[in-house]
Amino acid sequence: MNSPLDRSYQPTVGDRMRLDKVANYRFGVLIKAVGMLFLASLWTPFLQAQLGAGFVTIDPPQSVYTIAFGINDHRKIVGTYYDADGLGHGFLRNETERFVTIDHPQAQTVNGFGTEARGINSAGLIVGDYCAAPPCDGISVIKGYLLTGGGDDKDEFDNDDFKTLETPGHVNSYLQHINAEGDIVGCEHDTDTMGTMHGIVWTTARSLGSLCPSP
Repeated sequence: MNSPLDRSYQPTVGDRMRLDKVANYRFGVLIKAVGMLFLASLWTPFLQAQLGAGFVTIDPPQSVYTIAFGINDHRKIVGTYYDADGLGHGFLRNETERFVTIDHPQAQTVNGFGTEARGINSAGLIVGDYCAAPPCDGISVIKGYLLTGGGDDKDEFDNDDFKTLETPGHVNSYLQHINAEGDIVGCEHDTDTMGTMHGIVWTTARSLGSLCPSP
């Protein structure tokens, strides 16, 4: 039997197949190694900062716990925080991490409801809701508001910056999102929080109205 070391050795078909398998395996390993080295070369400090930054905690100075609800294209964030007395306040956090508290001037401060901020658009217009009449426990008179007036360069919003929006004939109006055109969506309730819930929309062309189909 001829040895592979013998100059007169002629590989059989089976030998060639085994050699091809070994070559293909080594080529695959080489391709994977080159690919890993290429991806490692792309892992620059900039990319690490973008992909590995993770989450940032958002806590206004007076907050015990905080909920962030909305963010716009300029990284301005709105939400609600609760203070040591359990009272809810809306807040605006701008791109420099500066906080401005949002308290509707007519908000009732019972049972911890107070004011909520839920949405912000690219122009900085903010929507939310507040408790307009006790007991502020979910079936009270909740009204929506539209907040203008910027806020980045002030410690608090003026009373004239708030515009109350509510659906006629309904007890509660929660405003949750506002788009770049100023259209607002949310929900309305009557005597409970679920059984009488309907979607609502408000545009600059018409007043706040229900999205539920006509009976």
